[in-house]
Amino acid sequence: MPESQVLHGGCLCGKVRYTITATAPGETPASLCNVICHCENCKKATGTHMANTSMFSREQFALTSGTPGIYEDKNQDSGNVLMRRFCRDCGSPLYITSNTVDSAVP
Repeated sequence: MPESQVLHGGCLCGKVRYTITATAPGETPASLCNVICHCENCKKATGTHMANTSMFSREQFALTSGTPGIYEDKNQDSGNVLMRRFCRDCGSPLYITSNTVDSAVP
């Protein structure tokens, strides 16, 4: 059976870095899901026709360096507020959290 993996990510300039502990199938906490979103805000945020993301529980996500900027995306059809994190220096989108879902979305 595959083991858990620590995945490393961050922005283009390297000032903001994070890790995600991805668990093997059957382990806890499980990765929540993969999401492909075609909403207008995700299109604008990614500069493409969709956002392809993976959701992880917040306990699997760790910011390891830097302090990202935050954009409060209040223009959601659901009424939820998405906190879109980005690098203040290079502008790279980094991850999203929500006030209603206990997850991080890189």
